Amino acid sequence: MDEKVINSLQFNNILSFISSYCVLPSAKDEVFKIRPIIDLKKAEELLKYTQEAYDLIYFYSFSGVEYFDDVTDELEISLRGGALSMGQLLKVASLMRSSRLFSSFVQSVTEGDFSIFKEKASSVYTENYLEKEIFDKIFSEDQMSDNASPLLAELRKKIKNLNIQIKEKLQFYVHTKSDYLQDNIVTMREDRYVIPVKSEYKNKIQGFVHDCSQSGSTYFIEPIEVLEMNNRLKTAIFEEKTEVERILKELSGKVGLIANFLKVNIAILTEIDVNCAKAVYAYKTKAVRPLLNGDGNINIKQGRHPLIDAQKVVPIDVSLGLSYHFLLISGPNTGGKTVTLKMVGLFCLMAMAGIFIQASLSSCVSVFDNVFSDIG
Repeated sequence: MDEKVINSLQFNNILSFISSYCVLPSAKDEVFKIRPIIDLKKAEELLKYTQEAYDLIYFYSFSGVEYFDDVTDELEISLRGGALSMGQLLKVASLMRSSRLFSSFVQSVTEGDFSIFKEKASSVYTENYLEKEIFDKIFSEDQMSDNASPLLAELRKKIKNLNIQIKEKLQFYVHTKSDYLQDNIVTMREDRYVIPVKSEYKNKIQGFVHDCSQSGSTYFIEPIEVLEMNNRLKTAIFEEKTEVERILKELSGKVGLIANFLKVNIAILTEIDVNCAKAVYAYKTKAVRPLLNGDGNINIKQGRHPLIDAQKVVPIDVSLGLSYHFLLISGPNTGGKTVTLKMVGLFCLMAMAGIFIQASLSSCVSVFDNVFSDIG
């Protein structure tokens, strides 16, 4: 189909409206790749696809595809054996959840003809255990559950207790040697607990100097009494980090094993989202599924150009290809001649792309090898 004709009939404007109803960014991109199909059987299949989406949404309360981020890069990393971050794993788990919700909903519908959706749902790969494992072990982009592993729980308990013990020890200095301190607080330098000591008393506190204020009036000293505990704390924090990395690596490996299946899921859910967007567009614009033929017959009843304000557009009937094969339209300027011609061409393009048209039920259009337009 000539792109100049597609542009002159404003087919891409229709696609813009449809894309606004997509949930997934990938679906928005796919919408603009839609082009009319000249094969009658394939065009009818596209219209049926849209009809199934319409019926599921408006008669069976299907909420559409649940949002998930594009995780193509994350899946590639996992395939190569790389480790994903907590945020990346949560994104992958969201894809798994979206896949599961779509598949389970469609499979639960036992009435009606939803053969296309059923086939798509059966092709979606679900991994409930891994999805649950990721959501159970990772709370956010930077927080892993204490219960992600027994060792992690043990290490975090150890870290908590050491923090308490060190602070209690240092509080002794705060209360008993306050005259030596610049402030009665416990602070940190280089990830170690220290106290702020006045420069003139720095030799009164046995320990290690980790920092000095810019003015030189305050020395941040780690008392020797907490040195060993600080060392144990640093070791425990390092071991905690190592365990978190091990868990992330393990979860990433599990994702890598099913990454190719999840890529297929992305493609299927993107396609589903596109067709759901077509259905929502049909509902919002009061469009209907046209009858389709390959004989050049057009019979549009109460057709309304979809790009004209619904409150101002004048519905019209157009018939062509049955009793006659040529139609000459005449009339005054601004009488609707161009709008009518563009509407007929646009409706044909829309139907050939699986998009419902703004007309009355039983309206029919035809597939054509080419649609020609010369407007000016």
